[in-house]
Amino acid sequence: MLKKKISAFAPRCPFCDSLIEKPQAFEPKRLGDFEAGRCDGCGACYVHDITGHNLGSAWVECLGVASGDDWELAWSLLPGEDFVDGLINDYDYDTHLVHPTGRNQDGKRVRGVLTFIRFAEDLQEAIKQKGSNVTFLNRPGKGQPVVRLRSVASEDTGEGLASDDMADNKVFSKKEIEIHVKNANFKAIERSAQADRQIFRKLQRLLYSADEELRLRACVAIGKSARVVMKSRPAVVGELVRSLLSSSSDSAQFTLGTLESVGEIIRQVPNPYGSFVRHLLGYIAEPTRQASVLWAIGRIGEKHPHLVKSQSFFAIFDLLESLDPSVRGHAVWALGNLRASEAFSRLSRLSDDPGVFSLFDGLHLQDIAISDVAKQAVQKCEGKESSIEGKETEGQNMNNQKSEISSEEERQFQEAMKLCQEADIISNQGRSIDSMDMYQKAIYIFETFKYDNQVANTCEKLADLHVQRGNFKAALPLYQRGLAICEKKQDAISMVLLIEKLVDVYRANGEMEKTLPYYMKALEISESAGDAGKAAYFLTAIGDIFQRQGRLEDALDSYRLAHRIFKGMGSGERAAMLEKGIAELDARLAMQSVQACQS
Repeated sequence: MLKKKISAFAPRCPFCDSLIEKPQAFEPKRLGDFEAGRCDGCGACYVHDITGHNLGSAWVECLGVASGDDWELAWSLLPGEDFVDGLINDYDYDTHLVHPTGRNQDGKRVRGVLTFIRFAEDLQEAIKQKGSNVTFLNRPGKGQPVVRLRSVASEDTGEGLASDDMADNKVFSKKEIEIHVKNANFKAIERSAQADRQIFRKLQRLLYSADEELRLRACVAIGKSARVVMKSRPAVVGELVRSLLSSSSDSAQFTLGTLESVGEIIRQVPNPYGSFVRHLLGYIAEPTRQASVLWAIGRIGEKHPHLVKSQSFFAIFDLLESLDPSVRGHAVWALGNLRASEAFSRLSRLSDDPGVFSLFDGLHLQDIAISDVAKQAVQKCEGKESSIEGKETEGQNMNNQKSEISSEEERQFQEAMKLCQEADIISNQGRSIDSMDMYQKAIYIFETFKYDNQVANTCEKLADLHVQRGNFKAALPLYQRGLAICEKKQDAISMVLLIEKLVDVYRANGEMEKTLPYYMKALEISESAGDAGKAAYFLTAIGDIFQRQGRLEDALDSYRLAHRIFKGMGSGERAAMLEKGIAELDARLAMQSVQACQS
């Protein structure tokens, strides 16, 4: 029987399937004697490693070529979000062919590998506009002219990197961003945020600064940039909020300024992130974070007091008695910004408090007496106007023909909010049965007047209590209802949080198969938001389910994709665990194949 001959073929781009040119020498070189090229179809860059043993160096070199030798940009990018990569094995440079058998027509072993990286289209365009420092050179004896990448900047004429019509949206370097933050030049940062996909990373690095004023100005800049980015890339803002809250919940990852940054985002983008006020308030019981939470709440309350008052904010009252002047002072200031008339008498008693604390007003950090802040807070409370979930009563200046909140609706809403606040308090005291009853009554009122956000929040709290009591069956429909509302509101972050709680319930019930559609949905959201880490986590979980179902090929595909993501992120431990599992699964499939042939 004749064996079918496997023919060599010309290499094609793994992303757009276009034929690619033979790699050329280039400058500047950094890591080895590699050749490189660029796909005419999609702009992907590729680097040739003749030995196949230097893939790490080739990958880094390819990243440098793709970024135009801008290494500050290159090392700030995330795989999956900013670029994708790929490989072509068994490539022979001399014949410019791929030999699937691993040997050329002369029987010589072919070990060459082409490493590909394709940047997102907006990054490719930005690099073209800025100009590339990479030059492709003719290899000796080929007789081809030098090919240079198109550059807007001209070394001969000394022209700038940005034309006049792009000056307003200039992408700044990390150092330039730091200077603008130091000078509180927020307008320049906002303009840059329109074009700079790395703006949040550049600002977040300033959260590690030992200069407290610089750190807090960076928080303000993050909020203002979020307002700009929200118009064109809302998923990016959603992922930022999720990552900030996630790091805040992990003491090992917690960074100063994370909670303040979340507060500034809510201040600038109250819709849809106003509901995350309750997440901020959740940290108020932690002494080391109280001043941060109070500052964030005070900043939100200054512009949107109803967002805070719709949550259980009465815990702030207890902090008026704190022994820490910073906590006590920030509590006074926050309640003043909220115009919390309920605290009027307690604030009045602090009008002669001798304590002093440092307060950042959005521009400057300065020491201020608690007594002065208390006097200002009392004045604000005396001039308080009532509002309810953003529907403010305009009073006599409002045209009588305009729709207003009825006094009955306002009374009912306030009653429901009071029920939730009391339920929060007594649930912390261990009286779960009473608090569950209060939550249920509040849900009924919120449903009546169609306050969907409050319905979702209260359903989640009620479900949490059911889970604590081990009543998983009662928790499921409540989580599912909250998830449906969040999906309707397109609140991707809350959707992922609720999906994770639903999955935990199913796992506790031993119903792993039912988690698959939820993991699939969470994976879709994570991919849309560009969260590579979460996507890899969900892919691993999906692979586990497939393996339990006996769908080994599907499981292997999920594991391999997760492994690729973790490896690209530098998560060596997780990648190693997956490598071991993939090897075991490969061996299992091979054994099944052998047994099938023998039978």
